Amino acid sequence: MDIKVSVIIPIYNVEKYLSQCLDSVLSQTLENIEVICVDDGSTDDSVRILAEYLHVHSNMIILTQQNSGSGLARNSGLEIARGEYVIFLDPDDFFISNDALEALYYKAQTEQVFVCGGNIVKYVGGIFSKEFADNRAKHCSLKDERILFKDYQYPYGHGRYIISRRLLLENNINYPDYRRGQDIVFLCKVLVCAKEFYVVNKDIYAYRLQHKEEIFTRKKTEDAINATLDVMSMALDNKFEDLFFLMLIDINKMVKLYLYTVLMEGDDWELISKVNDMLYRGEVLFKRKLPIDYLMNKDKYMLYLKKLSEENDKYDELLEKNKEIVIYGAGLWGKKIYRYLKDKKITPKYFVVSNKEQNVSDIDGIPIISIIELEQKPDMLVFIGVPDVSKGDVKKILKEYDFCNVLDFNYHILSLKNDKDIAWKVKRV
Repeated sequence: MDIKVSVIIPIYNVEKYLSQCLDSVLSQTLENIEVICVDDGSTDDSVRILAEYLHVHSNMIILTQQNSGSGLARNSGLEIARGEYVIFLDPDDFFISNDALEALYYKAQTEQVFVCGGNIVKYVGGIFSKEFADNRAKHCSLKDERILFKDYQYPYGHGRYIISRRLLLENNINYPDYRRGQDIVFLCKVLVCAKEFYVVNKDIYAYRLQHKEEIFTRKKTEDAINATLDVMSMALDNKFEDLFFLMLIDINKMVKLYLYTVLMEGDDWELISKVNDMLYRGEVLFKRKLPIDYLMNKDKYMLYLKKLSEENDKYDELLEKNKEIVIYGAGLWGKKIYRYLKDKKITPKYFVVSNKEQNVSDIDGIPIISIIELEQKPDMLVFIGVPDVSKGDVKKILKEYDFCNVLDFNYHILSLKNDKDIAWKVKRV
């Protein structure tokens, strides 16, 4: 039997979502698919769930390995895959329709392409949406079309594509040994080699969000930065200016938020130097002044951290003045502010949202209410806890309801929380 598509699923402690993922794959209408599940050292009930499905479905293969990260787990699946195409599905995500693989496979055959993709749809709290917080996202297409990578220059969303296994083998493409960012390196290599791909205007992949907290260790931080540098290097090699500057924005966020720990823990300037070298290369090749100068100089970076520390002190003063705290936003960023306040032994009165119907009733016993229900008080401070791209809209809403005592929280402050040693070092500058 010729396998048309190999579906490779890396699995680690996802007992809550695994059945929905597997059901979406095993109900596909495309015949002759294989499902390769790679357990990456799960300690929950995921292994038992896999065994139950294996007992019923003969086209499933289960591999086990010590915890090594999703990238190496995908590589393990690739090594035994037999499909003409492969697709990678995360175990907390799922295919939206039963004919997802059939639509991609036959369009790839018709158009004779190595890579064919569909739409990624955000899935939050049981609700589908194509509105992503990042306005640069290119996860959806409005029509079926062939696209040149030099015109696309976007390395995210690897799960929405089926990819020719022959293309991977002939070009020795697999996932790098990174704990974060390995997917963008992989997809960028694929699309650089393929030069083009085909997209269909069909919702294929449900991307689950806001169901887990991402904790960045030093290893994960370094891997994410090195992965971004790998993509920037490919952008330079191929003169992909838009891709380079897209990655520049991302690396700026990562360095601002996390890299201070690398600097503080061991005074290790090597990684920042690596970033600096990449930025200089980009400036020279594209003849564009880069908007990030603190990265170029260690003293400027330390001054940046000092400003963060001073801003944090101002927040403490505001919290002293205002007796009632509310957080506008009950998603990922609202919860981050909640933990920030909790560390200071402050409990917010409410989480406030625009649409109460799309949320649970409370978080840790703290009620979630709509903006209409929020009563204005003189000693109330409203923290804005939404993604940066949504803050403008939230400010307009709060202004409409005459809320003036509003704090546009700087998320970079979170990198300084609960670290007295680091705060002391910063304030010495």
